Amino acid sequence: MVNYYNFQAKDEVDCKILAAHESPKIFGNNYMVDVNNIIAEANIKISKKQTVLGLIVKINDEENRVYFSNVSVGNSITSSRNVQSIHTRKYLIGSTVNSIDFRNILSMAGAIVVDQIPEGEFEDLSPEMLTKETLIDLISPTLR
Repeated sequence: MVNYYNFQAKDEVDCKILAAHESPKIFGNNYMVDVNNIIAEANIKISKKQTVLGLIVKINDEENRVYFSNVSVGNSITSSRNVQSIHTRKYLIGSTVNSIDFRNILSMAGAIVVDQIPEGEFEDLSPEMLTKETLIDLISPTLR
């Protein structure tokens, strides 16, 4: 969570959030990530007093997952443990951790999902090629 202590209305702050694959021995104040270990990053603008940038969730006491969210849920420059924040945190955890993988949705709909580019005709749904129009075309009925 980011608390924007010197908040000024209409004064957006550009920032970059990132996730890295590291196993630090001491993870605390002033920890620096090795740039070679960065696996994901996102450019965002902070324009609210209080913003949740993402969630870090430990799965099976072994695997950590990072979910970027960028959600504004508070109306103060400091976070607190009130009823609103407790319910919001529960909702964010439930909606991100229990989300359905896009590959699973495609498979359930009858698509054959592959990791290698196949020979012949295929629909490229890789993140680099996926657009809103591609998704609309997939679910729109075709006129014959």
